[in-house]
Amino acid sequence: MKIKRSLTGLTFAVAAMLLTACGRTEINVNDYLSAETSGTDGHGSVVWALNSDAMVRDNHDAFKLKETASQAEFQRTAADVNDNLYGAFDRAESLSNGDTVTFVWNTDNVKALEKAYKIRLRTDSMEFPVNGLPETQQLDPFDYVTIDYQEYEGEVVVIIKPTGDIPFWLDFMVKEQNTLHPGDEFTVTVGKTVDNQELTEEQLAAFCLDQGYEITAFEKVYQVPDTLQ
Repeated sequence: MKIKRSLTGLTFAVAAMLLTACGRTEINVNDYLSAETSGTDGHGSVVWALNSDAMVRDNHDAFKLKETASQAEFQRTAADVNDNLYGAFDRAESLSNGDTVTFVWNTDNVKALEKAYKIRLRTDSMEFPVNGLPETQQLDPFDYVTIDYQEYEGEVVVIIKPTGDIPFWLDFMVKEQNTLHPGDEFTVTVGKTVDNQELTEEQLAAFCLDQGYEITAFEKVYQVPDTLQ
């Protein structure tokens, strides 16, 4: 059987059914397994999906469903299959192009499924090559901000303006809480809030990697000009 593998997902859509001597239909569950990679080279991840709807429809007789069965009946059977057929990759994170990951089925509930329906399930482990992950780009977030100043009665207010070409939105703030004057140094930090929670530096680095960027700096020191216009 020729297996078609794509860059974004490795999909096996052709059902291979063999009728066994005992009258049960053999189904290779890998024919309905797909995997999809994301991230960047060296920081990739992979997730899997089982197309239980297609498995049930392709083998409706074996799953004790008539062609005239209602959509709800098909969905209930597909949900039963989906709930009882699952597994995991031997590696799912920190992947690079050229890696090979293996999906291993958990067979705890296979016998129960086979008993409930007229089927025999093949649950061989399945290898997937990792390829097509883009290269990680380095990101210095401070390349995408301009600093302006306003002076009032000898005190300086710092205004941070992100530029429009920043790859994704980040938050910038002045670290010092004390009053600034011309000639003072100050530190600007970068961060991000997700679901009302401020990310740690480690979480922010992981977030950037998910977007295809490796962050190179979390803060930068600036100096207020001695003379402000």
